Amino acid sequence: MKRLPSPSVPGSARRQQGFTLIELMVAVTIGLVVAMGFAVSFVNLKSTWGTQDKMSQLQDNERLAMAFLTTSVEEAGYYPNPLAASTVAGSTDATYGAMAAGQGLMGTVLNGTTSASLSTAYSTASGDGILTCQGGTNATGGAVTIRNVFHVDTTKHTLNCLVYANGVTTTAPGAPDAPLVSNVDSMDVRYAIDSDADGSADTIVDASALTTAAAWASVKSVRVTLNFINPNAGVDTAHATIPWVQTINLMNNR
Repeated sequence: MKRLPSPSVPGSARRQQGFTLIELMVAVTIGLVVAMGFAVSFVNLKSTWGTQDKMSQLQDNERLAMAFLTTSVEEAGYYPNPLAASTVAGSTDATYGAMAAGQGLMGTVLNGTTSASLSTAYSTASGDGILTCQGGTNATGGAVTIRNVFHVDTTKHTLNCLVYANGVTTTAPGAPDAPLVSNVDSMDVRYAIDSDADGSADTIVDASALTTAAAWASVKSVRVTLNFINPNAGVDTAHATIPWVQTINLMNNR
């Protein structure tokens, strides 16, 4: 009996084999390294985005705070009829000081736990649309003196504003003390004054040096420094706060 010949197997087929254990371990190791690289990149990207987002929110708060302050300081001393005598009424406050009739600006310095403050006063005619720092307007049918008082709530870390009408603090419209901006640690205010009455500012002082209405009338510009809480203090350990400085010229005292 003749045996049938075995079918021939191509050489390439004989050479085909599976992965060895070592090859499989090398492939898995390379895959893990690549995956870890992607994970680290993602974490770093997320951290960077979070840091930039916090700084963007801080800058929004800075711009908003200075918009409130700039508008209010520029309105200081304003009254509707420039051809008549000033209709800005005086006001008295046990915490934030007294303002004489016709006085448009004053401030107080840090006193214990009480924040430094900045007060601006102006007269507004009914329906003229001039906004208080809380967003209210005069719709009383007559002239009203508005006093805006900016200060920092050192417990809640907010920049707040009080609004007084016609020199009477108990009739403040809206919230008696409204927070405007968050994450504010402290406020410092300096005043550029015309000490020699030549029409130009020549000295920078704080509120303690201005003790009379005449002294406050010599102020030409206000430099406000708001110290914001650093949202990235955990990363930037050298700076707990970030200052924002703005110099504002008084429009009604040139």
